[in-house]
Amino acid sequence: MFSSGDKPETNWGVTSVASTDASGNFLYANAWGGRWTGGEYLFWFRESLWPVEPIRYRLQIGIQSNYGSNETLTVSDVPIPPQGGFSKIGISTNLLGQRIDVDGFVDKGVVPPWRIDNRWGSSASLHMTLPLLASGTQVRVLSVMDDLGNECLFHGSTSSDSEYAYGVKFWDGAKTATIKLAIRKSVSVEFTALPHQARPDSK
Repeated sequence: MFSSGDKPETNWGVTSVASTDASGNFLYANAWGGRWTGGEYLFWFRESLWPVEPIRYRLQIGIQSNYGSNETLTVSDVPIPPQGGFSKIGISTNLLGQRIDVDGFVDKGVVPPWRIDNRWGSSASLHMTLPLLASGTQVRVLSVMDDLGNECLFHGSTSSDSEYAYGVKFWDGAKTATIKLAIRKSVSVEFTALPHQARPDSK
């Protein structure tokens, strides 16, 4: 559990998991999740090294809610792109010393002028650039709400170097959207464990 003194800190959670073994093999988990139950944080992840020897795990732990005003950015009234097009935002700012470029919205399969390709092709997407992202710093998209009150953000993102894309869905009739971002400083926790394979069901 995460705690401050004797009180659980329920606004913190695991943000990434990496594993390495004595042979130097290294792997990032490609999916994870967690929830608070009875004062304890239960956490799962998928993709780890094969459990034949002790594995060193590194967890990044960061705040999930209750961000301060200096940790958030809201970009309002961003035009929703036409079908087969894009809408350029082109906003650059600094949060906690980290430069954040909010590039724009892009429809499915479209290559915008600020990219040489579109790595997120399964839906429309929000593009951002995070140059020289400091170790232990993560930028999170909290919401993308359109002018009809619909949440447009859905789970899914990809990145390459400093370029990030987040999957969005644009609802019929909506004309603009408001983007809310937050920056968080995470901490690292490392430990060594020897996982055990689950025994087959004997039924």
